[in-house]
Amino acid sequence: MSTVTNKDLPKQTYRSHSPIAVKHDTETPPLDPFPHLPPYGPPTTGIVSCLPMILVPYAELVRLHKPYHFGTLFASVVLPPPPSQILWINVLFSIGSLFLRGAAYTWNDTLNAPYDRLVARCRHRPVARGAVSLVAAYLFTLAQPISGVAILYQLPTLCFLPAGLAFTMTLYPFAERVTNYPQVVLGSSLALGQLVGIAGMGMDPFQQTGRNIIGGMLCLNMANS
Repeated sequence: MSTVTNKDLPKQTYRSHSPIAVKHDTETPPLDPFPHLPPYGPPTTGIVSCLPMILVPYAELVRLHKPYHFGTLFASVVLPPPPSQILWINVLFSIGSLFLRGAAYTWNDTLNAPYDRLVARCRHRPVARGAVSLVAAYLFTLAQPISGVAILYQLPTLCFLPAGLAFTMTLYPFAERVTNYPQVVLGSSLALGQLVGIAGMGMDPFQQTGRNIIGGMLCLNMANS
């Protein structure tokens, strides 16, 4: 049986969709570990499919198609605020969570790009497939939390502590390298993000009512992460 090597592949030049692209010094692409699987295709449904192609990789990086507002919904049921407050806080959280959660996703995908290329489920992530360069990914990661903190200052001060603790999500890519249970780190960070949502609605998540739900939320997130 003959073995296919890089030398046997046709020479071609690859370009990144990112405005800050990494120049490829070689014309020969790396050997595809999944030649039997279909190549990447841009989204055809959902909000990401409506964006210009140059923005699609960045929207995929921040998981734009996956909103997350459990904390505000919980607080709205337990401590019903005026509808105007619910609307305003959820608008702020829609923007803030997009930046802060998106930064965590971008950070994870950037550090894990060499491994994602070797995993069938992850091979089409923007950095792994070369649609976003490493330079652009690091700059994008840095810009997002700066924007997210600006939104955080519009929220009650009760949000600051759980929001700061939620930055433990930056440890997730490293946890994957040193433990078989990295989802514990990810699940805990997601649970802390829910506490930010609860505090944003004016409910103290560290009082008795909040403490009754914290353990349950941690277990729920760890089980589903």
